[in-house]
Amino acid sequence: AYNIAGVITRNRRLISGVGLPYFWCFKAPRYYLLVVLLLLHAALPAVVQSSPSQSKDLLADAETAWAFVVRMTEPATGLCASTAFYDPVYPSTYHGLTMWDLGSLYFSILHAHRLGLIDDDTFLKRLQPVLAGTKAVKAAGLLLMPQEISTNRLGHYTPGFNPCDNGRLLSALHWIDRYPLSAGLARELVASWELQEAVQDG
Repeated sequence: AYNIAGVITRNRRLISGVGLPYFWCFKAPRYYLLVVLLLLHAALPAVVQSSPSQSKDLLADAETAWAFVVRMTEPATGLCASTAFYDPVYPSTYHGLTMWDLGSLYFSILHAHRLGLIDDDTFLKRLQPVLAGTKAVKAAGLLLMPQEISTNRLGHYTPGFNPCDNGRLLSALHWIDRYPLSAGLARELVASWELQEAVQDG
């Protein structure tokens, strides 16, 4: 038998830091994970409503963040660099995109639409090339997403498999798949990966 309260105490920071998919795959026995989630949910503080002025400031922050995505998206791939250094003399852009970064890109497109920063057509036009660029490769004999992909050269990638980063990517694709405007678009993509074989006791 497991001490659920002890599990929560020991793993709360891990769960919040690396995300539930990683915890599920590599730390938590599957048959008591649901209990842990329910207890964690009960322990969360109530949602605090933002004031009108706070909401305005948050929306302005979102607009700034989306402006970065628009500016840094590569026309040839539809992928956005996660890191850029704006310097008038020596500007630089890092074109390696981790799976964590890729998950963030999916979330940015999703929430830009939810916040009304982009319309339906723009949402789909932004999403489709990102889905097309989310291509698995062979890692340790399994078809999985690599360590990094290139934002400016389709098909170029860094070999390896990062379970933590892939957990965030899977979380993003889960919400893309549940969103009404993109419902089902990610399902076949994820189903083509050999995740079952990569999960302990999967």
